[in-house]
Amino acid sequence: MATRDLYSVLGVSRKATQDEIKAAYRRLARKLHPDVNKEADAPAKFAEVQEAYDVLSDEEKRRMYDATGRIGSASDPGPQPRGTYSWANVAGGGGPAGGFEDLDDFSSMFDAFFSGRNEQPGAGPGSRHGSGRGRASRMRLDAEASISVDFVTAAKGGPITVSVSVSGQARTLDVRIPPATHDGAKLRLRGEGRASADVASGSAARGDLILSIRVEPHAYFRAGSSPTDPKASESHDLWFELPLTIDEAVFGASVEVPTLDGPVQLRVPPGSGSGKRLRLTGRGMARSRGEAGDLYAVTRIVVPSPADLSDEQADAIRSAGQASPPPRPWASAERGAADG
Repeated sequence: MATRDLYSVLGVSRKATQDEIKAAYRRLARKLHPDVNKEADAPAKFAEVQEAYDVLSDEEKRRMYDATGRIGSASDPGPQPRGTYSWANVAGGGGPAGGFEDLDDFSSMFDAFFSGRNEQPGAGPGSRHGSGRGRASRMRLDAEASISVDFVTAAKGGPITVSVSVSGQARTLDVRIPPATHDGAKLRLRGEGRASADVASGSAARGDLILSIRVEPHAYFRAGSSPTDPKASESHDLWFELPLTIDEAVFGASVEVPTLDGPVQLRVPPGSGSGKRLRLTGRGMARSRGEAGDLYAVTRIVVPSPADLSDEQADAIRSAGQASPPPRPWASAERGAADG
């Protein structure tokens, strides 16, 4: 006998469609999953939601429940109490330590929540042809490792060789880094995680290896939609500071600047003050599709120290300054007051 109305458990009406029931189940599972919800009663609440979904997602069991108010029948007692489960995080494989009778829909939700996937290769959403149960088993064998990638490789993408430790064993792997990989990104390597005891016999699959990527800082470049963008991971543009001498800023110049593909010449317009942005179109980070981002040079005028100037240079700068109006709009009377 159901202790609670199963429709109330999922928060749906008795006329709810299967899509509405599945959507409610996924929403509650994400909220009550013991990996996310650390409250003491989370496993019991999650088991209750799972039990309600087991019945209402099965048309025959749902008809029986609607007619009798009972879960199952004398010959089919329905879902049994699942007990208490021990949960691991996604790095450790995720999933119940034992006793989960029907993992198909649950593992599909779990994989979508933690891996951003809605279905398994060769199976549609909600498939009950073995993909869910096999995936849940493999998730218990997943492992995590961290690697460092140089900035240029992360920006352009390309193959690298890394050394990682999986289950205490050192392994060397060839990994292809996708273009525009940002610091903190995760890369899943299928079948490179921990192995079950009988994997050598060919009857068991390995889990996945989830690589956390640390992008090493570059001497000049930083990613972002602006020089101080806090959401650099959402941009394909690059920025760097371009120091200029006074004469380059005043008269303009052609200067050599770095790019991801090597140095190029950049034309600095005359009268370029500090903070001017000069764009090199398509010289930023590559995209998987479409044009690459842009590379921006932000000018900074380098002022020499008086100690580094000859008397002639100091006099020339002083004379130029005296012949120019003050750059401050509120200081138009400065020179007249000084002359008086």
